Amino acid sequence: MSEQPKVHWTAEENGNYNPPWVLRYDPTPGGIRNEDGTTTHQVTFPALQITDWVAEKEKAAQGLARQLNAFPAVLDALKDFVTEIRAYQSPECEECEIIGPLLRAADAAIALAEGR
Repeated sequence: MSEQPKVHWTAEENGNYNPPWVLRYDPTPGGIRNEDGTTTHQVTFPALQITDWVAEKEKAAQGLARQLNAFPAVLDALKDFVTEIRAYQSPECEECEIIGPLLRAADAAIALAEGR
């Protein structure tokens, strides 16, 4: 069974903001386990406010949080998939009509996500 992705981003209604929907970032979800068995938690903070320009603020905030939390796992899965395809294909397939463009698109998406 695969490990659940860490939830760094949460959507919340926060009365300190107007409009009140924000995305909160937690750099260490669940805290850090210390050698003595205690847990240290980091300060969390609102990182993004959903403005009045957005019609469905709660839905948008929850969707963004879900996508931001899923992103690392999706990127890792895409990298693994591309690696496996390349390991089992013949070199000519880089130029195939179907596989070649798909692999190049996956490579471009990975490079974009990694800031290359």
